[in-house]
Amino acid sequence: MLTNQRISEFLKSTKLGMAMGTRDTNLKPDFCRVLGVQVVDQDHLRFFMDKKSNPTSFKNLQPSAPIALTTTRADNFESYQFKGKFVKLTECSDEDNQTIQAYLHGFNDAVVALGLQDGLVYNYPHSNTYALVMEVKEIFEQTPKPGTGNKL
Repeated sequence: MLTNQRISEFLKSTKLGMAMGTRDTNLKPDFCRVLGVQVVDQDHLRFFMDKKSNPTSFKNLQPSAPIALTTTRADNFESYQFKGKFVKLTECSDEDNQTIQAYLHGFNDAVVALGLQDGLVYNYPHSNTYALVMEVKEIFEQTPKPGTGNKL
């Protein structure tokens, strides 16, 4: 599924605005900003988050819990939603934190090109970082155009 060339190339971009959606046992939704993503294999994504600023999302991460990752390129608004289930959570390594920094620099450049203030991206908390592995079950087109919402 993630070996689709277009999707794989899309996910390599540092120009992605990303968010993870979770829900609690009462189906109350929660939102969490994502700080970079990596394709692990054809069925798994690994992405980064800050635990300190997202405690509710972390509480919602139970074995096989449903989660969604929404991604949008800041330069052309190409967008996808990845739906699947939570697999595991680990503290970020030094290498992971370098990946987060590279993402933040690239995303900062992308939003500055849209007219936002330089450095605004760095104000988002990222001092207590974790890596989450998600098993992707479905991918949906989210780009605002005909076909939005269609399953890929």
